[in-house]
Amino acid sequence: MATKWEFGEFLVLLCLTMCYATGGGLVYCLGLMQGTWIAKLNLTTSEASVINSVTFAVTLLPAPAVQFLRDYYNVQPYIVFLSAATFVSIGLYLTSIATTFLTILISNGVVFSIGIVFSVTGTLTTVYHYFLDDKITLVSSCVSAGMGMGMVMVSMSFKYMEPVIGWRGFVQFELIFVISYVMAFLVFFPPISRVLGVRTRKMKELELKQLNAVETEGLLAENNNLENEQKIVVVEKKQKEDGSLSISNDSLPSLNNHGHDMDSISQSVKDKVKKAKDNLLFNPLFLLLLFSWVFNEATYNAVMVHQPERVVKMGYSLINGADTLAINGAVQIVARFSVGLIADRQLISVIRLSQLSKLTLGVMAIVSTFFPFLMFQTFFMFLVGACGGIVSTTDVILIKDCVKHGRELGISILLLMDGLSSFISIALAGVLYSVFESYNAVFIILGGSSLAAFVLVLILDVLMRTKYREREHTYSRM
Repeated sequence: MATKWEFGEFLVLLCLTMCYATGGGLVYCLGLMQGTWIAKLNLTTSEASVINSVTFAVTLLPAPAVQFLRDYYNVQPYIVFLSAATFVSIGLYLTSIATTFLTILISNGVVFSIGIVFSVTGTLTTVYHYFLDDKITLVSSCVSAGMGMGMVMVSMSFKYMEPVIGWRGFVQFELIFVISYVMAFLVFFPPISRVLGVRTRKMKELELKQLNAVETEGLLAENNNLENEQKIVVVEKKQKEDGSLSISNDSLPSLNNHGHDMDSISQSVKDKVKKAKDNLLFNPLFLLLLFSWVFNEATYNAVMVHQPERVVKMGYSLINGADTLAINGAVQIVARFSVGLIADRQLISVIRLSQLSKLTLGVMAIVSTFFPFLMFQTFFMFLVGACGGIVSTTDVILIKDCVKHGRELGISILLLMDGLSSFISIALAGVLYSVFESYNAVFIILGGSSLAAFVLVLILDVLMRTKYREREHTYSRM
């Protein structure tokens, strides 16, 4: 049953979108800072890429643990976003005054990243804390689109402000984005949330349950009255035939028996986490999806971090790199939101979208090495944004088609492996650049990784179709 939108829900959606925009924008525009550190602090490409690889690892690897601890201790959303604001603020300030590789590694790679962990996990979990199932898909796509918005805001701010106030001043300017976490803290803080009309999912479920109970009781009472009237007519007719109109109370049905039917028919509680670990780690469908995700994210995240510096190596300015990231972010806004709508309405096969995106990313990463022109590199980042936005949505949706139990655990494993693959690929890309002194070989290898992801999701498609045909054959024989 579709529920009406409430004013408080619009506030929650706005806050979560802004928080995801802040976290995504600050992280995925780190490639701009990498180029700046190389130019201004004389860091090598390998050193700068190590900083960003650690940032991605710390941002994503602890996500399952943070989410588990939050659920276990029932940590409220306002505490999560207050923690995000604290760590991100301290991390940004320390980065703005850092002068060496080690100090930036600690401030940006550790302190700042811990704040982003709270931001990402807090955003994703809070969606389920305030919205019912009928709005989850649409809300998730809107929140996910916030990442593209953040990339546009951060990259354009860098383009126009860094030349004026310098990179240190710009890092301090980024503190203004922390206002999104402060806004979330205020909206989710119970005394204020009650005034704003923000209600939790549990409150809405309880209200729906009470309404359903009232409607059910009304229908049962109406049916009982109808049955009673019919039975009275039958009894009167029989009494007339027997010459008596007396009606015994024992001949009437009990009006209270049906009132307890709903309590007596209780649905057995399913074990949602029954053998969830085995269902995931020994499930060939999930493993194919997982490794396809790992290979694709290794390509996507390494491209996002190294592309601005790559543009500089082609003879263009870091400002041009900012433009390509802004275009990438703008495309992601449309891609993430559109895929959410497509998946919700089942207009196009989700697995086809995943296959096409991974194939496109792999091919274009390789082809881009042959066209070192700004126009083509801008077009390349346009496609990277579209592919990244699509895969980040489709692969999460595909989990439900691969496993029956442990979907939440599956999503957490995807995030964990995303952090691990990004940590390796971003740092490895920097090392390979130092070895080859060119990004061409690096991007060819990255393209091959995404093509491997495409092959794995092709195999996944074949296995899923085979499994579906076997199920249909079994049903037809029954």
